[in-house]
Amino acid sequence: MSIAETIKLECKKQKIAVSKMEKDLGFCNGYVRGLKDKIPLDRAKRISAYLGIPLSCLTEDCTENTADDLG
Repeated sequence: MSIAETIKLECKKQKIAVSKMEKDLGFCNGYVRGLKDKIPLDRAKRISAYLGIPLSCLTEDCTENTADDLG
């Protein structure tokens, strides 16, 4: 899962619009959409703090609930 997908999934779980998070953090509109496999550490820290998720979830594959979702 890409970093963008991870962020979008977490925003959806928390019922936060990605665009709202981008605006609150001072990122340009569409910043998350442009992320692939890399993210600057300072921005990753800000996003993880905003969403209340471990920083490692933005740098590694945190699919703890994926197995449950697949049945």
